[in-house]
Amino acid sequence: MKRLFLMAGCILLFILANGQSKIKAIPDSKGIIVQHKTAPKEGLYYLSRIYDVKVDDIAAASKIDKNKSLLVGEIVKIPLPFERLSQSASKGTPVYYEVGEKEGLMTVSNKFNKALLKNLRSWNKLQNDKLTKGQQLIIGYVFLNEEPLPVGKAESTEKPIEKNPTEHKPVEVAVEKPQPKQVEEVVTLSKPEPPKPEMVQELRGKGYFKGQYTRQSHEGANTQKTVTSGIFKANKGWGDGKYYVLIDEVKPGTIIKITNPENNAIIYAKVLGQMKGIKQNEGLDIRISDAAVSELAVSDSEKFIVSISY
Repeated sequence: MKRLFLMAGCILLFILANGQSKIKAIPDSKGIIVQHKTAPKEGLYYLSRIYDVKVDDIAAASKIDKNKSLLVGEIVKIPLPFERLSQSASKGTPVYYEVGEKEGLMTVSNKFNKALLKNLRSWNKLQNDKLTKGQQLIIGYVFLNEEPLPVGKAESTEKPIEKNPTEHKPVEVAVEKPQPKQVEEVVTLSKPEPPKPEMVQELRGKGYFKGQYTRQSHEGANTQKTVTSGIFKANKGWGDGKYYVLIDEVKPGTIIKITNPENNAIIYAKVLGQMKGIKQNEGLDIRISDAAVSELAVSDSEKFIVSISY
């Protein structure tokens, strides 16, 4: 009897783990509609960050209230333009279409932005253009954002934050203050030298996205603000330096430079999505991933002040 229950439990775990093993889509006049089957803890804001689509657009396509919680196993429709569907190479996450009755390869190609027949044959290892109803056919690939964990309470992140003051104390002591003095000596020799302190400051700090911020800063106007921040849990950043933030009115994918004014520690983080619509975000301007907060060595993990630039 115990073995029977054990086998049933294993089967249930397997089903839950593989519930969203494939990304399935149907054609739309402007692109495709991904039919996402929700897993535990997934909500609209989580899906918005993963697929890089506005919450309002997902709610409209699915005809649901954007503030409601999603049920496990619920099908959510996520609209993606054809520009997001890569059909030239097999890179990214494959997108599948379930073949309908009397549909051939040419019919499927016409439904999905006239995908090249040779690519459809190659991706699906087809010997000919005949298809059967219900067949799962790869019609292109999409690139999804890194998957953070759903936003949770900040209290559970105390331990990682305790570890990091020792890592950042050297930053408080030194490198920043001596550098301006060295540059001032150079300025006395040549007037064109003043930009150098700014270059040094731009390159200071930590994070995987630091190089992208440097390129981004040369492309447009630079916005600087002092904001009130909270924290959210993410499964990235502890070893790879990939830090993330949630912030309103800033385009997802933008790289933000974040400075802790208490110790001048700096990190670079990518915008995942917005915060509005969630009650627990009231009183906050930004939420920063726990690994990034740990790197900044803030004194209060629940609510703290940082300077941002983007």
